[in-house]
Parts: sequence; C-alpha cells; structure tokens
Amino acid sequence: MRTYLSFALATVTTIMATAAMSDVELIFKPTNQNEVVTVKSDTAIFDQNEGVSRFLGNVLVTHSTITLTCDEAEVKTLETDSGDIEYIRVNNNVVMTNESNKVTSIWGLYSVPEGKIWMYEDVRITTPTFVLTGQEFEYDLVTGEGKMKENSAADIQTSE
Repeated sequence: MRTYLSFALATVTTIMATAAMSDVELIFKPTNQNEVVTVKSDTAIFDQNEGVSRFLGNVLVTHSTITLTCDEAEVKTLETDSGDIEYIRVNNNVVMTNESNKVTSIWGLYSVPEGKIWMYEDVRITTPTFVLTGQEFEYDLVTGEGKMKENSAADIQTSE
C-alpha cells in the first residue's frame, strides 16, 4: 500500500518524528519557488531534531525539469521556521535526467536555494551527440549550464 504525504514544508518540519513508512511520497513546497519538490521511496525516516528526512530504496526526486533517481537520499531543511530545503544529498547509483540528457554518478548534492546540482565520482554525461566523463560535474538549473571538472574525457559522436 502506498502512503502519500503532501503539505507545505513548514508543516512537514513541525510534525517530523523518527519513524519509518513503507512506499512513501513526500511533497515539499519551497516558499521561494513555484514548483514542488517530490521525493518517493520504499522507506522514509523522519528526524525532527536533526531536520533531516532520509529516503531509502528506489528513490525518485523530481523538481522543475530534472529527475534524480538513486538508492538513498537525505533531505535537510533550513533551521528556520519556513522549513525550506537546504539540500538534497543523493547516494549510490545516481541518475539525473532532463529532456534528452542523462548524467550518472556515485553521489550528488542538490542545493535547492541555489538551484545547483553537483555530482561526484565516476560522472558520465550522455547526450545525443557526445559522452563526457569526469569526477565532478556542476549543473545550474537556472541557466541550464553544466561544467565538468577534474579529469574530464570526451567521446564526440557525429552523425554520418
């Protein structure tokens, strides 16, 4: 049975307690953005004291034009009454997709207030025209610009 939790993030931080649920969906509504952040997983553990929600198993994070999948994620809320998200850390078998691009890595960090995602270790970007590998990738959701850092290698594919 799927459990759905949907309410303003400020409300979420008020009611969080250490508990586990099976097959959950949690919807966060950052106060400074129009789009909601949705996190689905097999299990969720909420810790009100730490301001952290942990999601385990088949994690799916959606926000704006991106989708992140992974084995586990941690959502940290800001230490304010707004309860806005500070960051989302994704771990193990991370895949980020948007429109026609796919980026994979070992782990990543999404700063929701900054609108930036950093992906680390064995990063692989696959687009219709090239494959780029490296150890660190930064993606800006606002500008749509991505930067591969540290030991990058490209395999350019041309149509014949």
